Amino acid sequence: MSLEPQLLLYTKPNCSLCVKAKADLKRVARKIPFQIQEIDITQDEALFAKYRHLIPVGELASSTSQKREMLFIYRVDPRKLQAQLRKELI
Repeated sequence: MSLEPQLLLYTKPNCSLCVKAKADLKRVARKIPFQIQEIDITQDEALFAKYRHLIPVGELASSTSQKREMLFIYRVDPRKLQAQLRKELI
């Protein structure tokens, strides 16, 4: 079991905002380690219906509960993400 926070990244192929978000997430991960689980919404009808106009979407999977916190839609705010990750590590 990893102690690193896990971020679920909802994305789809040929999404330029998704490419930018992944690059931003990798930069943040160099400062505060966390796992990124990329989820292709085109592989699941329910996820596609929920997120098709919102991607990329980042959700933090809590290590202490089943609850997920939405961190961003469309763009990553590196400062806000770092603050939220630090809070998760406490």
